[in-house]
Amino acid sequence: MRQMKVRTVLEGVEHHKQNPVRVYANDGVQNLRIANARKYVFGALGGLSEGMRTIVELGCGVLDISGPLSPMHEVIGVECSPNTAQRAKEMYPKAMVSIQPVEEVVPFPCDVLVLCEVLEHLMDPLGIVDKWLPMARTAVISHPLNEPLDSGLAGGDHCWSFSEKDLRHWFFLGGHELQAQEAFQMGSYQIGLARGARI
Repeated sequence: MRQMKVRTVLEGVEHHKQNPVRVYANDGVQNLRIANARKYVFGALGGLSEGMRTIVELGCGVLDISGPLSPMHEVIGVECSPNTAQRAKEMYPKAMVSIQPVEEVVPFPCDVLVLCEVLEHLMDPLGIVDKWLPMARTAVISHPLNEPLDSGLAGGDHCWSFSEKDLRHWFFLGGHELQAQEAFQMGSYQIGLARGARI
């Protein structure tokens, strides 16, 4: 992992509050990422016994990934932008959405943890993985791969550039066994996506 910029938690929150609310499932470029992540979450649920499951999505945006599962499962989203969180609540009223920085949430047990396009935004992604993955039975993680350090593609959103090795390492750190992994092109980005389960 390579650092692109240094930003405190508060600076990160203030930065993301300025971003417009976006429904990535309706975006002609981002919709592939959302569809692929949903498949991985469905795959994680398929590996669990039947019944209602707890799905936690950190940095959830408008709950593009886990929101459609909220009628059948307990979906808990965490989002730092009040406007984005409000849109998530409107789109998925059965989900629970907490408005706070990801870094301030006390980890709790869950069946599926979703960390998609969030780790590259955080001050301490290793700390988040170290705290949360041991609490999750399964996890789905995705982020851009090998983003140039001088990249302007994200409009200054990203603090870190990760490799495929980093993507695999998250699961090792959290005591998970890697179950599936792929990389795909999304516009100018290559996205790495993986799923693991606690050993």
